[in-house]
Amino acid sequence: MADRFRDPEARRYALRLTLCLTVAQTVASFSGLPHSGWLVLTVALVVRPALGTVPARLMTRALGTTAGVLIGLAAITVLPPGWWRIGAVVVLTGLLQAYARRNYALQTLFLTPVMLLLADPLGLAGSAVPAARLLDTVAGCAVALVFGYLLWPEDTRARVPDRLARAYEAMAEYADRTLTASGDAGALHTLRRRIHGDLAAVRTELTRLHTDPRHHDALETWRDDLAHAEQVMARLTTTAVAGHHDTPCGPPQDGAANLAAHLRSRATNLRKHRPGRTYA
Repeated sequence: MADRFRDPEARRYALRLTLCLTVAQTVASFSGLPHSGWLVLTVALVVRPALGTVPARLMTRALGTTAGVLIGLAAITVLPPGWWRIGAVVVLTGLLQAYARRNYALQTLFLTPVMLLLADPLGLAGSAVPAARLLDTVAGCAVALVFGYLLWPEDTRARVPDRLARAYEAMAEYADRTLTASGDAGALHTLRRRIHGDLAAVRTELTRLHTDPRHHDALETWRDDLAHAEQVMARLTTTAVAGHHDTPCGPPQDGAANLAAHLRSRATNLRKHRPGRTYA
């Protein structure tokens, strides 16, 4: 746990989540909502580190909960209290177990009516419980949107262009060592693993940012840079593997210098034209 909080991103997320939960609990305490715990739960689930951005999780949460409330309201209206509602809970729980891991919207869709039926097993509250669930979700999504997204600055340069630029610089070093037959195989293997790790992290981040409209214009450029880096790295890896099995090692030294210069130039351009501070 101590190592985890040495990571700036982990500390940043913990601070953001703490702020959002504090605001959510304050709203719940002073709003007088009958099931205010749902509001806090919504904020905790929307503001979480996962693939996809806060707007994407917020949208799926809102849509899934709304559909789930309609299903729950229909079950409460049509099914009499007793075994019929127990049967509905069993069926919905089975669907939840079957589809929970596939899609967050489906998880919310099936979980919501289960919670509504369990919250009012005798049907005494009528539509009050579904209405409270929907209101809490709307309030929680609003808190998450404002305090977990709009008011929370995030410098995407640290995660995309800068990391991609570092990968290009490491690839330039790798090209120097590989194409000029300098450096031992162990050092090259370590450097190669680091480069592949950086490229994989960039690809993961681009997938996450795909759901954030603020980065729409920059994403295409970053994808092109990433694709170029992966192509060059694939060729360099092939050359390195061949070169360390006593086979000719590829282009002459001036070709290696030109490739390394090209890679460093792309790294410089990435840092020079990186976007300013944004939000996520």
